[in-house]
Amino acid sequence: MKKILALALVGIALWGCSGSDQKSTNASTDQAKGQNTVVISNDLENAAAIVPSWSNEKTVVKMDGAPAHSGQYVSMVDEQFAYSYGFREFVDNINQALPKKVIVKGWVYSTIASPDISIILDFSENNQPVDWKAYSLKAVITEANKWIPYTAKFDVNKPIESTNMVKIYGWNVSKKLAYFDDFEITFEY
Repeated sequence: MKKILALALVGIALWGCSGSDQKSTNASTDQAKGQNTVVISNDLENAAAIVPSWSNEKTVVKMDGAPAHSGQYVSMVDEQFAYSYGFREFVDNINQALPKKVIVKGWVYSTIASPDISIILDFSENNQPVDWKAYSLKAVITEANKWIPYTAKFDVNKPIESTNMVKIYGWNVSKKLAYFDDFEITFEY
């Protein structure tokens, strides 16, 4: 029995050191070779386990009353939580180059049409804004109680540094109940 246990432990240790590159099916980072892009996606199904690049897990809930866009979990924003689950990482941890454009895609569900909700792109240094932009979803969300796709495109025009923190999240100014699901962030270089 001791030999079997020892062999199992050695096997686990060798597998752990093998450099195996297993990716979660729920959150991934893919770099397209030769296209100068990095794509990061998250469907929120394992939001609590995807740390440190994602934050504000307290907004991730199992959706009640209607189905999530995919899976069961979404990021809920309302009068209590103005900011959605979001991405935050140092620029040089994503890629050694500085991005020229950031594209954020996802799905939004609102209980009212045309709410004051935006996708935020924030580059900062020591919590001081370097470049802050908002992409309003007001014109995108034309119907209530329906999942609607969005694509927010941001040009990076101000000089940023590799040490800057980039944050991407939804901001619900209207404070009316809404949900986000299936984030996809593309950094173009």
